[in-house]
This record gives sequence, C-alpha cells and structure tokens, in this order.
Amino acid sequence: MEDEIDGETEVNVCVAVRCRPMSGKEVMEGSHVIVEFPAAQQVVLTSKKEKHQYAFDHIFAIDSHQEQVYTALGVPLLDKAFEGYNSTIFAYGQTGSGKTH
Repeated sequence: MEDEIDGETEVNVCVAVRCRPMSGKEVMEGSHVIVEFPAAQQVVLTSKKEKHQYAFDHIFAIDSHQEQVYTALGVPLLDKAFEGYNSTIFAYGQTGSGKTH
C-alpha cells in the first residue's frame, strides 16, 4: 500500500522473495528447478505442468547474494528506524531453508 504524504510516496508494506538454489540432496535425487523469473517483479512456479504466476515488490533470484538483499531491504529500513519509524523484516520459510544467511 502506498500513500503520498507531503509530496513523498510512503510504502507501508513491501513483499520480497528470495529463491534459494537446490540443495545437494535435491540435485542427487534428480529434482528440477521449477522457478522462473520472466520479469523484474514476477516469479513463475511450474508444478505438475501447471504454471503459477506471482508478483512481488522485490525478487532475488537463485544467484542472488546476501549483500543484494541487505542493500535493497535492510538499508532503507535501518534508515527509517534511525529516523524514529518502526521497521520489521519478517523472514518466513521452511526450517533449514536458509533464512538466517
């Protein structure tokens, strides 16, 4: 949701997704990558030959690095926190999927 206050656009909620590479176990089991990134803010998942499209404010592909995520998401939130605003980063994902990296 975006609001305009004093000529500035304010974003209240920002949703980002970071896709991890397949694990060694997944590769050994013959699993296949089911995620595609056809546009800057779009993810397509293919499951059982069906494609499902999703849109996000930020997308970090399989080859992304932690520094990219921090620069895009962490730095702006820290800046706002130091200005006195509340900020939260909520990481959601399966146990062992790399949320702490």
